[in-house]
Amino acid sequence: GDLPGTKQETKMATTSHLSVAVALLLLSAITTQASVLELGFEAGAAGDLPTAFARYGSYGSTGLLSTDQAHSGRLSAKFVGSSWHLIENYAEDMDIKLKANEEYTLSFYIYSASGGMSVRSEFLKYGDYKIGSRYTGTLPVNGNNGHDNFAKYFRTIANKWIKVTHKIMPLETVSNVRLNIGTYNAMTAVYIDDVTITGAGVGPETTVTTITATKVTTTQTTYTMTSRTDTWDDRLHDRVGNLTDLLVEGQLKLESMEKHLETQVYVLTKSLDESQKERERLSAENSKMALLIEDLTERLLAIEEKLSPDGPDGRLLVPDLTVPEECSNACSQGIASVPGRGVNVDACCEEFVVNEGRCSVSPCETQQELDALRAKLGL
Repeated sequence: GDLPGTKQETKMATTSHLSVAVALLLLSAITTQASVLELGFEAGAAGDLPTAFARYGSYGSTGLLSTDQAHSGRLSAKFVGSSWHLIENYAEDMDIKLKANEEYTLSFYIYSASGGMSVRSEFLKYGDYKIGSRYTGTLPVNGNNGHDNFAKYFRTIANKWIKVTHKIMPLETVSNVRLNIGTYNAMTAVYIDDVTITGAGVGPETTVTTITATKVTTTQTTYTMTSRTDTWDDRLHDRVGNLTDLLVEGQLKLESMEKHLETQVYVLTKSLDESQKERERLSAENSKMALLIEDLTERLLAIEEKLSPDGPDGRLLVPDLTVPEECSNACSQGIASVPGRGVNVDACCEEFVVNEGRCSVSPCETQQELDALRAKLGL
């Protein structure tokens, strides 16, 4: 059986019965409108606008035919530059006729040496075929059930021709629709080629005249004409186009994910670098603290060595240097010899003066008493 949505064969049969044999010449003319409109860019010279195309308003200066790249043939339309660069078909023999509630598919190929260049296709209504005419409105469409809006955007993939499609279903019948096509901020050249629109009655009208010689006898004669407007090639072409659309969409999503991952990796790398710098700073601070603690420890050990405890409880023996609370003439002044301690002098509150030609002092005891005095005074 045929695939869903394909057109079936149509048959026309003519049957005649006459009692006498005569020869008839039958002249018939059938007018049909093709279901394919090709807006290819092979007609014209390099450096000119494509045949039957004009500049849309004053948007840009490119969209000219070029031999730099071509998907088929030798020419394609080249777009490059900041902001909008747009062209549109305008000639009466290249106008686009659309019927209400019929599905139409615009397809074309785009190419650029850089990925992410923006391309747009758009359907607009016009009242005449003059160049520079103002459009009367955007094409009203049904955007449900997989159909697109009157305008659609695409992105290039670097160094690769890709097929893109723009599928619409008009809400009204329009006899003069223009295809507005071009680029936005294409800083790397974009090439467009093989523009085709398929759908009911979208192509030019053709008339087929048939002359038939018919011999009519008493014997029944039947002539049958069979036509088939849908072929396996058409269906295969459409399905390949759909697969290409899915691949392009997947590629764009993959590029978006890659950019997101690059951003996350950058943030994590920066955070790790900052953490490493903080660890290095703390390590340097810890080294300084360790050196400081080591220096203080050495100083304490040196002090402990100088303060050699010799008291009965292990503490430094500090002599009692208290001054008597009361001083009077009753104080007993004198000099006495103390066993084991040398000479004991009691001067009470008076000055103690030693007038002696010779004086014997123990250096060890003097140093100990001086250290004890310093410790008591906090020096």
